[in-house]
Order: sequence, then structure tokens, then C-alpha cells
Amino acid sequence: MLEIEDIYSLLPEGTFSNIEAFKNYVETAGIESIYPAIPEGTFSSEEAFVKLYKKKKKLRSPFRKLVLRIHSNLLRVMSL
Repeated sequence: MLEIEDIYSLLPEGTFSNIEAFKNYVETAGIESIYPAIPEGTFSSEEAFVKLYKKKKKLRSPFRKLVLRIHSNLLRVMSL
């Protein structure tokens, strides 16, 4: 499973100005768009690369939803 920081570290230096620019790009264009910039042979295929990233993303998703729900509820309570 890959973290976004792991993928960033695989890219040739200077591909993006910083990690935040990279994260914004991935959010907009999708992780698939990064594959051509990764050095050849790093992954067996684009599908394998995407699957490793999305698997990690799916595992974090329920926890993220819970945190967002708690945050939303706290904001609502604080505004009363």
C-alpha cells in the first residue's frame, strides 16, 4: 500500500515544486496521471500501481468519514 508521500518520493526531482503541488495535482487529475512520470520498472503495470494506492485509500476512508462526522458535530455544538 502506498502513501501519497511514497509516490512523491518516486518522482524525478523537480517534477513538482513541492508535495502540496503534487497532492493538488493528484486530487484534480487522479493518481493514474502520475504513472508515466514514475521510473520504468518501478511497478509491474499501471494497474498494479493504481491498485496499491487505492487499496490504501480505501482502508483509510471509513476512519476519515468518522473524523469528518465528529468534526461536523463539534462545530454544530459549538455554534449553539
